[in-house]
Amino acid sequence: MMKNFLKINKFFNSSSLSKCKKKKIKDMEFFEDFLNLARSEMNKYGLTDWDLDLDFAKVRAGACYFREKKISFSRNFIKNAHQEDINDTILHEIAHALVGPKHGHNKVWKEMALKLGCSAKRCHTLEFSNYKWTRFCVNQCWEQKVHRKKLNLICKKCGSKVLYRKNE
Repeated sequence: MMKNFLKINKFFNSSSLSKCKKKKIKDMEFFEDFLNLARSEMNKYGLTDWDLDLDFAKVRAGACYFREKKISFSRNFIKNAHQEDINDTILHEIAHALVGPKHGHNKVWKEMALKLGCSAKRCHTLEFSNYKWTRFCVNQCWEQKVHRKKLNLICKKCGSKVLYRKNE
């Protein structure tokens, strides 16, 4: 849609755009290509009445919302993943939609995912967003990078308080 607008708008002059605006247009074109691919795959498997959405998730790649009949994908994941991982995630979420809400990542879901050509892996391993915090035990038992703080945590190993420091 954006590509077509830019091509047919005779007043559009790409040299007058700032770098930021050019990047946004490039991102829009990239997401438009992704949405076309995802919609095509959804239609191929009969999910024509399902909605397709992009979100800002920092850890998960995609999600299937049965009540809303919606499949959502993380913009961060799409921008940073390889095409084969993106294709696999699309099929992963389509498999969820096809088997229904009571199957999670069980045998029924796995069979459907494999039938669609998906790897049927439950989780991806790509880190596609920066962790804002490092959570750690004050006695240095462990530390872990996290996106959000949780209050009043206690170390399971030693019973000490868990603190946070902001990552740079």
